[in-house]
Amino acid sequence: MSWSVSNPLIANFGSSSPNSLAGIAAGQVTLTATVGTISGQTTVTVLVGSSLSAGTVLWSATPIPGFTAQQIVQAAPTVNGPAIFSIEADSNGNYLIRAFRTSGEQMWQNFVTQTVGNGFSITTAVGDNSGGILASSGASIVDLNAQTGNPNWQYSTSGSFDPDVAVGPDGTVYSVDETPNSQNVNYLDTISGSTGALVRQIPLPTSSHWDYNIDCFQGFNSGGSFPGRFGPPMVGLDGTVSVEVESSQYSYTYPSCEGTGGGASYSESLLLLQVLPNGATRSLPLKSYSGLNSSGRQPFNQPGDVIPDGIGGVLASWTPDPSGYAGEDPPTITDIDPQGAIQSSNSFSAIQIDVGQPISDSMVLGENGHAFITDGNNVVSFSPSTLQQSWSYTSTGGYLSLIAAISGGGVAINDDQQGVIQLDSSGGASTPVASLQGAAPYEMWAPASTSLNTGLGLWTNLDATPSAPLNMVVGEAEPLASSIYAEPASGPQRQRSAIATPTHLKEKLGDITVLNGNAFNCPADKVEINLGYEGYAYCVTIWVLDKTGRPINNQQFRLWETVQQGPHHNVLPPITSQGIGRFPSRYGLFHDLIALTYPTVPQIGDYSFNKQFFTLTNNLKSYSNIRINCQDLVWNKATLIDITSTPNATCQ
Repeated sequence: MSWSVSNPLIANFGSSSPNSLAGIAAGQVTLTATVGTISGQTTVTVLVGSSLSAGTVLWSATPIPGFTAQQIVQAAPTVNGPAIFSIEADSNGNYLIRAFRTSGEQMWQNFVTQTVGNGFSITTAVGDNSGGILASSGASIVDLNAQTGNPNWQYSTSGSFDPDVAVGPDGTVYSVDETPNSQNVNYLDTISGSTGALVRQIPLPTSSHWDYNIDCFQGFNSGGSFPGRFGPPMVGLDGTVSVEVESSQYSYTYPSCEGTGGGASYSESLLLLQVLPNGATRSLPLKSYSGLNSSGRQPFNQPGDVIPDGIGGVLASWTPDPSGYAGEDPPTITDIDPQGAIQSSNSFSAIQIDVGQPISDSMVLGENGHAFITDGNNVVSFSPSTLQQSWSYTSTGGYLSLIAAISGGGVAINDDQQGVIQLDSSGGASTPVASLQGAAPYEMWAPASTSLNTGLGLWTNLDATPSAPLNMVVGEAEPLASSIYAEPASGPQRQRSAIATPTHLKEKLGDITVLNGNAFNCPADKVEINLGYEGYAYCVTIWVLDKTGRPINNQQFRLWETVQQGPHHNVLPPITSQGIGRFPSRYGLFHDLIALTYPTVPQIGDYSFNKQFFTLTNNLKSYSNIRINCQDLVWNKATLIDITSTPNATCQ
C-alpha cells in the first residue's frame, strides 16, 4: 500500500514513520491510499492548539449513496465489538444498518430490507446485551450479531409491535404486541434474548363501547371491545417490568319505543401493570372514573413513562384529560413503593402534555433529590420522594429534550435552536453550546475519579442535511449523575432498563516496577507485595462497569480473584485466591498487582502463563466469573487478555 497527500505543507509522512501522518500547519488535505489499481480517499483536518473545541468532527461516515442516516444506537461494550450503529433508509423505504468502531472503522453493514425479509422497515432499534442490535419492523423483531451483522434470531407476530421496547438485565426483550391474530386485545410479550423464542404473553386490559336497544324494541344492539391505551415498558433493577395500561367501558341505552328509560354510563381505569421477578403479575390502580355521564363526556387518563424512583419503587407519569377531547393537560406523577403502595401523587401545572401525542422518554432520575420531566417547552425539577416541584425552566423558542441528569443535581438538555444547555441544581442555565445542537453523548461523562475516556467527551451527531452523515464529535466532559436512570430510555442503548447491574470489568495496566527485594504497593488500595524477591510488578486498575460501559459509582462491592498457574519457567507460582478489595469499594474502583518474581532476577526466557477468574459481590448477589483473563508474564512484560467470552481457552 502506498500513501499520498494533496498538500505536503499541511501534513506529510515522516521518513522514519512512513505509515504515520503528521500535521505541519493548519488546514485540510486529501489523503489517498493505493493498493495496485484500487485507491481510496478521505479528508484530514489539521488543527492548531492543545485541545479541540466542542463540536469538532473527529471522523465522519457518509451514508451509502441514496441512503440517509435516521438514527444512531450505541452498542453495549464487548471485546472487539462495534461501538455504534447507524440506521439508514432510502426514499423507497429500504433500510440498512452499519456498525462502526469508535475510531470510525466500519465493521459490517446489513441491507436488512433484503436479508431479513422483503419489506422489513425499521420502526425502532435498541442495543442488545451482547453488543449487537435489536431492530423492529413493526411485525418482526430481529437481533443482529455484534461481530458479523447476521441475524441471531427473528421473532414475528401477526399483529404489530409497538416501537417502545425494553431489554432486561438478562437480555430478555419486552414489547407490546398489538392485536395479534386479529384479536381485539394487546399483549405484553416476553421474548428470549438468546433464542428469540416467545416466553410469555400477558393480555392487557380492553375497552368496550356498546349501544343497546337501538331499534327501541330491546333487541338490536351494536358495539364491541377494542384494545386499551398503554405506555412504554420499563425494567427495574430487580427485573420487575412496569407498564401503564388504561381501559374504559361505555354504554348507551336508547329509550324505549314509548320514550321512557335510556341513558349512558361510562367508567375508566388506569393501572400500573407489573411483572415481578418471580413471574407473578399485579395491577395497581392509579386513577379511575365512573358515572352516569348523561352529557356524553368521556374523560380518560393517558398512560405515560415509568422510571425508577431510586429507592426500589417507581415514578409513574400519566396525564388526565377531564374533557375527553385529547387536548393539552398537566401530567400527574405517582410514586409507588416496592410493595405496590402509592406513597404520593402530584400534578405539575408547568408541564402541558398533548394526550393525543404523548411524549415518550420524558423523565430522568437525577441525584441529590432531583428528578426531571419535560414537555418540549418546559423542564421541571422535582423531588422523587415528595413529588414537589423545585424549579422550572422555559424555552426561549426551541424544542427542549433531556440529555441526562448530571452530577450535583442538575440536568443537561438540548435546545434545537440554541444547542446544549446545562441547568444546575437551582435551574440556572449555562451558556448554550451551539456546536453540539442535536448531538448525543457517547460513553458519556465517566466520573473524573475513574475516567475511562480520553477526556474529550465524545458525542455522536447527525448533520441536519439531507445526506445526514454520522459524525463523532468533541463534546463536553461532565460527570453523569449517580443515578440508575440518568438518561432518557435509561441510556444510549435505549433499553428502558435500570442500568446499575454490574456486567463486566475493565482493567488497565500501570507502569512496570522493578522490585529488587523491596516492598511494593499500589497506593490507592495499599495492595502490597513484600516477599524479598527479585522481579517485576505492575499495578492494575479495575473498574466495575454496567452494561452501557460506564463505571458504577453508587454501589459498594467486594472483588475476589482465583488464579490457575499454567506453563511456567523459573518463576514463583501466583497467589491462588485472594480478595482484591480489602474494604468495600465505594466507587467500583479497585487496584490489583501482578508480578513475575523469583529469588533471583528473572531472565529472558522466564515466563508464566496464568488464568485469572474474578468474582464480584455486592449486598444483593454474587457475579461469578464476571471477567476471566489470561495473564501472560514473559520476563519483564505483562499482558492481560480478556477471555470471558471463551472461558475454556488455554493460556499459553
